[in-house]
Amino acid sequence: MVRRVKPLGHGMSSDDAFRLTRPEGTAGHECCPSSRSWVLRGMRVPRMYSSGAGAWLPLLALGVGWLMGVGCSPSAPTPAGAGKPPAPLPAAVLATNSYPAKGLVRSVDLSHRKVKITHENIPGYMPRMTMDFDVRDASNLAPLKPGDEVTFTVRATADDGWIEGLTVSAPAQAAASPSTNPPPAADRAVADSEPLFPGDPLPSIALTNELVRPVTFQQYRGQVVAFTFFFATCPFPTMCPRMSTNLRDAYRELKAQPSSPTNWHFFSITIDPATDTPEVLKQYAARYQYDPVHWSFLTGPVEDVERLGRHFGLQFFREAGALNHNLRTVVVGADGKVRRILIGNEWKVEELVTEVQSALAGKPVTPP
Repeated sequence: MVRRVKPLGHGMSSDDAFRLTRPEGTAGHECCPSSRSWVLRGMRVPRMYSSGAGAWLPLLALGVGWLMGVGCSPSAPTPAGAGKPPAPLPAAVLATNSYPAKGLVRSVDLSHRKVKITHENIPGYMPRMTMDFDVRDASNLAPLKPGDEVTFTVRATADDGWIEGLTVSAPAQAAASPSTNPPPAADRAVADSEPLFPGDPLPSIALTNELVRPVTFQQYRGQVVAFTFFFATCPFPTMCPRMSTNLRDAYRELKAQPSSPTNWHFFSITIDPATDTPEVLKQYAARYQYDPVHWSFLTGPVEDVERLGRHFGLQFFREAGALNHNLRTVVVGADGKVRRILIGNEWKVEELVTEVQSALAGKPVTPP
């Protein structure tokens, strides 16, 4: 992919840039072979001899001039990998994009080096929304408090993202009451929803896939199911794009295993159904080389998606036109019961693959 920011020139090293070859059976410098004949661009020119001392001098002068003009120039460079498709660029040399931003601090998590910020529109990159950002330098977080107005730089590669240069532009009001910034309605509603845990049956829901076909989880009873939530215009690489990349990589691992069971299916469910129509989902799915036999992209009434997500602690809501959300990924056994809930964006592909394999093998649910 990519993904997923930093080119060094089509994967070539300086040693690969040119490949010079020496004529067969020669030694020494490429343009000065040690055989008894001069080698000129693939032509072998015999040396001239004459019994007269001056008879061969003009020929020798002509030959030397020819050699100086073309014989000792390097052979035409051959680009590395000519005739072959270019090697994919290593992730470490793909470009990193930078975007200046500003926003309001909502919470600070020092132990995980994260900060939740409601940021303003970032022109050319991301609309206004509330997000958890990774901060690589923990010292940036120490002076921050909820309510601080900050400026910072968003750094994004094809598969990673973080912020740096956090600066408080206006400190939080010391006397602000808790009611100054009440939680969004969706946050309060989630707390009142009945949570589901491993071993609980998955509730019924009717949605529509990217092929404009109706889908219910009950149709997949007897298959191991995994689903996650996303929206197609979410740009930040560690959020929705990471969920889609993880499902794609898990799909590839499961497909690559010899004699592996095939009764499993992945679902990516949009939290922005007003924008993510089946046609939009189909185009988005194609970016991840999806296979509709094992992976579907679903849309449906936002109330139904919200009700499903709340069972697992998913929160998404619009605030001043921005779509804010967290992340949940759920694995359901062939019996239709929840097996595992993966929280956030830091779970690994291997965790999902292992859980699906355990479910396919009929292993009992591992306690959380």
